[in-house]
Amino acid sequence: MKRVIELGMGIVLVFAGCAMGAEKPARVASMPAVVPAPAAMDWREGAFALTARSALRFDPSATGAREAAEALAAALRPATGCALPLKPAGGWFANASSDITFAAPEKGAVIGPEGYALRADGKGAVVAAQDAAGFFYGAQTLRQLLPNAAFGGALATNQAWRIPGVEIEDAPRFAWRGVMLDECRHFFGKAAVLRLLDQMALHKLNTLHWHLTDDQGWRLAVDAYPRLAEVASRRPASVMPGDRKAQDGKPYGPFCYTQDDVREIVAYAKARHIRVVPELEMPGHARAAIAAYPELSCRGQPVEPRVEWGVEEEVFCAGNDRVLRFLESVLDEVCALFDSPFVHIGGDECPKIRWKACPKCQSRMKQNGLKDEHELQSWFVRHFDRYLAQKGRRLIGWDEILEGGLAPGAAVMSWRGMKGGQAAVAEGHDVVMTPTDFCYFDYRQFSGNDGYEYIGGLVPLKKVYAFDPCLGIPAYREQHVLGGQANLWSEYIWGQKDLEWKLFPRLCALAEAVWSPAGKRDFTAFSRRMEAHCDRLARMGVNAAPLQPPFAAQWKSGEMANAWRVTSWEIGNWLDKAGTYSVSFTYTHGAHRYDMRKLRLLEDGQVVASDDTSSFTGNARAVATYKLSLPKPRDPAKTYRLQAEVRGDGGGDSNGRIDIEYAGN
Repeated sequence: MKRVIELGMGIVLVFAGCAMGAEKPARVASMPAVVPAPAAMDWREGAFALTARSALRFDPSATGAREAAEALAAALRPATGCALPLKPAGGWFANASSDITFAAPEKGAVIGPEGYALRADGKGAVVAAQDAAGFFYGAQTLRQLLPNAAFGGALATNQAWRIPGVEIEDAPRFAWRGVMLDECRHFFGKAAVLRLLDQMALHKLNTLHWHLTDDQGWRLAVDAYPRLAEVASRRPASVMPGDRKAQDGKPYGPFCYTQDDVREIVAYAKARHIRVVPELEMPGHARAAIAAYPELSCRGQPVEPRVEWGVEEEVFCAGNDRVLRFLESVLDEVCALFDSPFVHIGGDECPKIRWKACPKCQSRMKQNGLKDEHELQSWFVRHFDRYLAQKGRRLIGWDEILEGGLAPGAAVMSWRGMKGGQAAVAEGHDVVMTPTDFCYFDYRQFSGNDGYEYIGGLVPLKKVYAFDPCLGIPAYREQHVLGGQANLWSEYIWGQKDLEWKLFPRLCALAEAVWSPAGKRDFTAFSRRMEAHCDRLARMGVNAAPLQPPFAAQWKSGEMANAWRVTSWEIGNWLDKAGTYSVSFTYTHGAHRYDMRKLRLLEDGQVVASDDTSSFTGNARAVATYKLSLPKPRDPAKTYRLQAEVRGDGGGDSNGRIDIEYAGN
């Protein structure tokens, strides 16, 4: 049966049920490559054509309709060269076949928060929504339905701007769909943040978690405490790229956002339906603030902002009332700058060594009947939970805030796996899931060396796509799962190039994980859509990593013969630690099968690992896999090569790639 959604201004959308296969137009082509995938999309007869006569129409009574039309027109004008004037819907030209219309559904139509319904065919294109965010996200989808040339900044000549006949019903699975950006270890600046907000908006991500204070730098100007901008925003040196034990000796900073910068960024985000959640770390990760105001620590001794990465022992003194007044004053200014209902207070990685030796902290514990320093941290968190609640805000912190007991209104961000979030949900707290093994984009995305430095770990694209924030949560408690986010810690991100390489395409996978219905997600289909979407990213100038991991080596036609011969390949930095590696030979094209045997790993010409298996790769077998065990970590001063006996079965026309992946100890 068909379902009808009536729109305001006399417009009607007719949606065919998915079960009515006989009513669908016959199509050979695959569905349009929309990322994240809509909840439901089906074909319609006909096609929509954007022309020089097209206008973007909006229902004046629908909140956000005009703004969405304006945003879409601004995005499309450079590439299309069309004027795309904005006009109210209705009147003689309400149903022009070349117009795009943003209209409210009639009363009684069911479109969820941030959701939209979209129809494109020979009669025009229409987006319907109940709220401003829904109109905005409908515009993002409509932009992706057009040819990819719409994403280039230059005028595209000889381009037909057509959308195949489609109908879409869409709404997000989760209300919190985010990215955390750390600007304390490395500072990226306003232009980079605004660029990231545009990239988030395209992927229907709605939360920028902005990490602004840490041991290595304080990035927010506070009028009441000017030394935060003058002293805490600079450090004497930084860790050297490629050598984590060395320092570069170069002063870093001062780097700090003015309050006008923050207002501009928050307004820019709000226009894209993104809330900016500020994070001010407390009681740990406070050394930069202590460098500016030493009296805030337990010892009161002068220090500089931390240079090395890692966990710092100098923390805010939880027994000192001056610390409470300092942070309350900072939060007053934060709440005046940011309109997010949440304020993130960190709460993670707070060593208690200073508190144990501090008379003020011990006195605070005794006065409040606290049995240990974990309960002192809980007391500290509860204090600021109450303070923020009085200002109409909610406290959120990393899952360590669960230790020692948690304030009833606080929300938890679960990063040490899913267990912290699961425990918080069991206690009735709202959670945002962001576990390291799915969401930490400072971890490597490929098992081999892609030319960029990472903190460690491995979170490949497929793993990100498998992320489910509700994993292990009983159905009756799922309402406490607000959503999920990617975390981009910046110890090894020196600029925008590094930032985008580590975000994309993994952020596309995360966007789909938190937007699209869980039961309809399919990694193979996602990968196909991403081939087109990566072209969009390239046209936008995004420095995205490839979908497939870089290969360690390759073979080409003419490099082998029908007779066995020994050949070798230099593999550079692909082996970075001791343990077992999987070495895969994958035939890609050519007339002949590729046979191999007696695989060896050479270290400066000496055999250090071997696998004598005889195997082949070709049309009959896609991949031949070997195992090599490296007894000790790679020595950077030595050269490493793979060596094998190979031949082309019947001749020398064979091509393929060799991949190396760490398989564990």
